[in-house]
Amino acid sequence: MAAVAAAAGVSPTTVRRGVSELDSGKGAAAGRASEADRRRT
Repeated sequence: MAAVAAAAGVSPTTVRRGVSELDSGKGAAAGRASEADRRRT
């Protein structure tokens, strides 16, 4: 988790919050957008 946060340039807390939002179905569109960004780089 920390490695992902470091690679994304955000704090582990932010990553964890994003993951739990995805898990609960909130912010799913934002999650898909960031996945697309990750694949592009």
